Amino acid sequence: LDDPDSTEVPGEEAAQEAQADGETEAAEEKTAKGNPIVVFKAENGSLVISSGGGTVASVGADTKFGNVVKIDHGNGYVSIYRNAGTPLVKEGDTVYRGSILFVIGDDNKSLGYQLTKDGAYTDPETLLEIKG
Repeated sequence: LDDPDSTEVPGEEAAQEAQADGETEAAEEKTAKGNPIVVFKAENGSLVISSGGGTVASVGADTKFGNVVKIDHGNGYVSIYRNAGTPLVKEGDTVYRGSILFVIGDDNKSLGYQLTKDGAYTDPETLLEIKG
C-alpha cells in the first residue's frame, strides 16, 4: 500500500499520533458479513488519513458507522474506511498516502478499517503499520 514516491503530507504526523493513541478494539473483529475489520477509537480533532495512494472508488452510506469511503490502490488492494463523519473526498478523487478522509468529532470517534485484495477481504492487521 505504501507509495514509494509519496512525500510528507501536512498534518500526517498528527494523524499518525492520533492513530497510535487510539485504541484498537478486539471486541469487534468481524462485521455482520463476517469480514475482518479493525475498529479504532480517536480523540476529537484527529484526522483519518488514507493508508496509501489511489483513487476514491466510492463514497456512500454505511448502516453501522454512517459513511464509507473505498480507495482503490490500483495494485489489487482496496482500503475501506467506515466513519460517521462527513467524508472530505468524493468518488473519482485522487488521494495520496496521508490524504485526509474524515476529521474526528464528538459524534464520530470510531473508525472501521478494512482491506480487500483482489476482491476478497483480508485481515487488515496483517498489513497495519502504526508509528507513534
